[in-house]
Amino acid sequence: MEFFEALGAFFYSFSDPYFLKATVKDFFWGIWLYFKELYPYVILGSLLGELLKFTSWTKVIYRFTVGHPRIAVLAATVLGILSPLCTYGTVPVLISLYAAGVTVAPLVSFLAASSMMNPQLFIMTAGGLGMKIALLRLLAVFVFSYLVGALAGLLPSSFVVRNSLRE
Repeated sequence: MEFFEALGAFFYSFSDPYFLKATVKDFFWGIWLYFKELYPYVILGSLLGELLKFTSWTKVIYRFTVGHPRIAVLAATVLGILSPLCTYGTVPVLISLYAAGVTVAPLVSFLAASSMMNPQLFIMTAGGLGMKIALLRLLAVFVFSYLVGALAGLLPSSFVVRNSLRE
């Protein structure tokens, strides 16, 4: 019952015009401070992402993923983290690479890494949450993506992808 009484008291406090004015003022002031603190990171991340879009990711990925399976998964993980592509942009690239003969393991690794991390997200995470959190996030994405790719390499490709995509 105490919870509902406290909740009622909270909402009742908004009937006081001075409290309401101070709350609204603090709310918008907090938004302004966050915006002022984070906008350089958002702009820097956006510029870096736009510069990276000029790279032909299909050619780069193909070049590094046709070798030894472990190295291909490692390279695909790193390229996925560096890729500015979102998930919707990654899938068509991966389908064309699969049709060209690239094995499933590096493609799954690239998909996982590019969906969870890119240079823009790293910069914005570093700006908003600090460099330690950004580096920890980068490490977690790297480990997860590499392991997912390595595990996908142990499965038959027909279990992961439809065989009709190779045609």
